[in-house]
This record gives sequence, structure tokens and C-alpha cells, in this order.
Amino acid sequence: MNKVNKNEKDVRYILNHLRQPDKIECMALKGENWKEEVFNEIINTDFECLIGEDDNIPVCMGGVWSTDENNPDIGCIWFLSTDEVVKHKISLLKHIKRELKNYDNKYFMTYNYIHDSNLEARKWLEPLGFVFGNMKGIPKRENQTFFYRINQSMKGLN
Repeated sequence: MNKVNKNEKDVRYILNHLRQPDKIECMALKGENWKEEVFNEIINTDFECLIGEDDNIPVCMGGVWSTDENNPDIGCIWFLSTDEVVKHKISLLKHIKRELKNYDNKYFMTYNYIHDSNLEARKWLEPLGFVFGNMKGIPKRENQTFFYRINQSMKGLN
């Protein structure tokens, strides 16, 4: 599995070949025009989006960006993939652990929501230190579960 920076061709490929659980989440968040909205958000937002490839074929993409200028040390983390990603679980997990260390240097907390039906994502997130459940002040979303991860080097400070 190789890592490359975001580009329009790879982002479109992944969105056109999304795993069904990821497609359900995108549709729930963005509605009928989800594909174009997600594409534009990824391409037009200034953040590091990493794409995992196998033999020059993109299989996954993800990243973190701060969605609140008043809290730049809190980042929204996300990950989308094709069905091919299951062939690369071990390699991908190593890459993700490395990236989480980089994110720990920039963000106190990373968070997002997953659709309640996306059990596969939960299996990946829990071993990486993400906690599922509500936090005070975080709005609940229908059919979605909030998850977050506190920067491991700051865990004793919260």
C-alpha cells in the first residue's frame, strides 16, 4: 500500500467505488448530491488528504481538518474506502497508526460520527483508541454515533 496526496482523479475513483457502508454515511450526511458535495469538500478544503493505493489503484482516502476556527486543535477525522481495502488491513493499520501520531502533534482531539449500521468502521476505530458515545455539548444525530480520540500525549491532562 502506497500513500499519495489528494488529486481529483483518485478522489473521483474512490467515490465511484465506495464500500456500501461509506456510501450510506455520505448519503446520510450530504443528501441526494452526496458524491459531488463530498468531492468538492475534499478537493476545495485546505488539509492533507492521504490516498492509499495498490498498484496505482486508489483503495482508500482519509484525513483530518479543523472545522472550527475558534478551536483549531480539534479536528474532524474521516476515512472512505473501496471494497478492495479489506485486502490491505494490516498494512493500512500500520499507516493509520503512524498518521495518528502525526495528528497528535497537531490536534488535542479528533472526532466524527459514524452511521449506526457501519459496524466495520467501529471494529477499526476502537483498537486505535477512539471512544464511542456522547460528550457534553455535542449534538446527537439521528442514526449516527459520535466517536472521538484524545491526543495520547495529553490524556492525563483532561
